[in-house]
Amino acid sequence: MTVNGKAMNCRKYGVYVKKKEQAKDHPVIDRYTRRCACIRVDFARGNIDEAFAAAAKALAKEHRFRAIHEPEYEANGYAVDMTRDKLYRDTAKRMKKRTVRKERGTVSKEEKTKDAVEVDERRLFACATLPKPCPEYDEIMKLYLETRDEKYYEWLLAAYEPRLNILVRLAVEGYGMYDHFADIKMAMVMGMHKALQSYDPALGVPFMIYKNRFIKSEVHNYIRTMRTGYSIPTAA
Repeated sequence: MTVNGKAMNCRKYGVYVKKKEQAKDHPVIDRYTRRCACIRVDFARGNIDEAFAAAAKALAKEHRFRAIHEPEYEANGYAVDMTRDKLYRDTAKRMKKRTVRKERGTVSKEEKTKDAVEVDERRLFACATLPKPCPEYDEIMKLYLETRDEKYYEWLLAAYEPRLNILVRLAVEGYGMYDHFADIKMAMVMGMHKALQSYDPALGVPFMIYKNRFIKSEVHNYIRTMRTGYSIPTAA
């Protein structure tokens, strides 16, 4: 495999990922740490409120996780997404979508008892507005493959999230990694996205079945990296 133009075997790549996760001076970690510090400063100065600061930190954490595990994103997108203006714009959009859901009365009773922008690890994709009646998963996939419109991928994640949470909970409990719910969930989402890149409806296999091995592979790779430092990149 090749990372940043350098050939690496599985062992070297595992060490490379572990160093990124543990080294405070690594560009990915350093950029994340500095951005969170800036968020705290903006909050202290009254430029943003507590809710916005929490949402911005959560989004920055998602970017950090993706940059650690995706060298291409680290090289080409991470720096831009972590700039103050871009991060705050994306945070504002996410908050706005959730506010619209509340105004429409589509927020659950449980959510209404919480702060409006509190990041709920079980509802990461709830901001997507699904049509009524909601199409079946395979129908949504067909729409995406025909148009390549990311809106349909957001629909899929939003519709599948309740079932995805069950899979995440089983993985969290099975491996005893109770503080890694969001990270394991994002690993599963990455697995779904990778499955989508190679999925061919002509095979006659529903996407919801086809994706399973990709999800398992990403989760096992994440857990292996967290516990041993060795990672085996999966094919996109």
